[in-house]
Amino acid sequence: MAVAGSGVLSACSGAKPVARVGAPSPTVASPAPLVRSSPLADACTLATAAQVSAAFGGTAAAGVGGTFALVPICEFALTASPVGVSGVQIWALVNTQASAFQGKQPGGVAVAGVGDAAYYFASLHQLTFIRNGRAVLVRGQFQGTTPAPADPSALKSAAVALGKAIAAGL
Repeated sequence: MAVAGSGVLSACSGAKPVARVGAPSPTVASPAPLVRSSPLADACTLATAAQVSAAFGGTAAAGVGGTFALVPICEFALTASPVGVSGVQIWALVNTQASAFQGKQPGGVAVAGVGDAAYYFASLHQLTFIRNGRAVLVRGQFQGTTPAPADPSALKSAAVALGKAIAAGL
């Protein structure tokens, strides 16, 4: 895809702008720091099947790694979970600004004790937390056309338990 103007490409390349003689120096605000902790190509390194089973009950199969929109994801299939989920997804948001998650997603309820900041989104069945500048998402998955937990508080408790286990390792 062709992009008009070379400024777009140099901005993405990390090259510093060149000052023109006689022109005033540009003032550029410093961006918020990006998450730069060790690159994580496989979100399955964040939790084990045993940790998923301990948090959600039932039996978790080994995690299967993949990506969604270049974000590393790990999916664990669950059987006989008393929480009612058929699986758990873990998203490792390694190249995002962690501050974007701090209270700025609508519908989130703050959760104490998970990482540096955490929010639970009941409508999404997901916990999003930040630990040491890394954002992680833990989401319950359901089979069927109308996914809903039989006990929403049990799902939240399970997501928080797994979030705490993951955060302890970051």
